[in-house]
Amino acid sequence: MTENTIPASGSHNIDSHKTQWHMAFMPAMRLEFMEYKEILEYEPEHLLNIKALQIDLLMIKKDSSIVMDNEIGKIFQHHNIIEYKSPHDSEDVDAFFKTYAYAGLYKAGKCGESYIPEEITVTMIRKGKPRVLFQWFVSHGCEVRKKGRGIYYIENVGFFKTQVIVARELDDTSHMWLRALTDNMGRQQAERLINKSREMLDRPEAEYIEAVLQIAAKANRKLFEKLKKEENPLLAESSEHFSSKNRED
Repeated sequence: MTENTIPASGSHNIDSHKTQWHMAFMPAMRLEFMEYKEILEYEPEHLLNIKALQIDLLMIKKDSSIVMDNEIGKIFQHHNIIEYKSPHDSEDVDAFFKTYAYAGLYKAGKCGESYIPEEITVTMIRKGKPRVLFQWFVSHGCEVRKKGRGIYYIENVGFFKTQVIVARELDDTSHMWLRALTDNMGRQQAERLINKSREMLDRPEAEYIEAVLQIAAKANRKLFEKLKKEENPLLAESSEHFSSKNRED
């Protein structure tokens, strides 16, 4: 772990959005589904073949009979392909077809292995609502059905159950970790994130919490620096905890 949860001023560069956001995406997903950690396996950048075709995250639900209470996970079957778009990435029709092609290649398997389409789901996560993509779905006979705040099922799209997650619309309490992957965080959201992180620093998920906090702090530097200058007790306590953990490690 790094020594400080909040990076020093001028020590970071957020020009390479995709690399940085994706660094925190899998930890955020682990935190999102931490209550189901016993039944989930995570395979980041899952290789589809010998060339550089990679799924952002493959989540294997080891017991398909378990229905998750988590709104995002309700659609999950045995094999769940998840594609994450950074805040500045576009979400156009071609991006959808690319993700859906991943699902098709995954279904075909490798080394003679093949999967049942009904056991595969596709999830696309992005910051804002992809209005052009949604319009394209509707114009081509698909239905965009809202299942909850920020959760949209795409019906009649093909063989795989598909959903689009709009992180900005998610409930900040229920889905705090995915909501934290933003570059326009408000003060209340930042303080809530810091407070929740402090409560969980002694849990096994602490390393994932640090990864999310690091990216949130870099992407919202002015806000976190302001909180730090105000000697926010929550921020100070969180940083000190990580520092002591690093010394112990």
